Amino acid sequence: MAAQNRATLFNKCLRTLKKTYEPQVPSTTRSVFEQVIFGICLENASLQTAEDSYLKLTEDYLDWNELRVSSPRELAESFSNQEAPLEKARTLKSIIHAIFETEYNFELETLTRMTQTQAVKTLNSFDGMRPFIASHILQTSLKAHVIPLDAISIRAVTRLGLVDTNAAIDKMNGNLKRLVSKNQGPIFCSLIRQLALDVCVADTPAIRKCALADICPTAIEIETEKKSPPTKSKKGTAKKKPKPKATRKRK
Repeated sequence: MAAQNRATLFNKCLRTLKKTYEPQVPSTTRSVFEQVIFGICLENASLQTAEDSYLKLTEDYLDWNELRVSSPRELAESFSNQEAPLEKARTLKSIIHAIFETEYNFELETLTRMTQTQAVKTLNSFDGMRPFIASHILQTSLKAHVIPLDAISIRAVTRLGLVDTNAAIDKMNGNLKRLVSKNQGPIFCSLIRQLALDVCVADTPAIRKCALADICPTAIEIETEKKSPPTKSKKGTAKKKPKPKATRKRK
């Protein structure tokens, strides 16, 4: 899709989404380390679900060190309200351990004094770090112009035609940054997340409930296929089996 057409489509999407959903932006008052934890909680989940998981972690464990030495199966109990709780627990365990082994504490405020390039390099050096979590930290703690993309967000923006389906995450992020301003970034992320969890679900999107159905290329394609008459298959002619050759009886 041409850049101009994408810009027009994006503006229509944003206007409609603002009328449909109330923006729910993550808090920016947490420390950098706390944003690491919250980013893990938020990936592929609603803001409220993430808040609940984060609260449970802080209530279930005395401090971050107790959380660090706990097993993934123990940590998974704090993610019981999410899909793939054990996977999230393993990500949490891996990242926290990597941070402690590097910093010998749970302080990451030095990232706020780094350039974005330096901060990205530091974050990606921690085992288990995922693109969405790193982008979430950049957006909330460093106020960087990035668009955190997890699986559900990618599903929504690709179906809407705002990015190419086969593009790498970095390229998707770059394309979206050209469409959305820095100030609108967190709002756009919130609205897309709500759309993805509400109607733009994985298997069968709820097109009739979707406020963007009339401008979404995927929804239009699905509805067009439903309305088009079924194609008649040509009847094949069955081949006749050859008659077995008669064998003469030996005298």
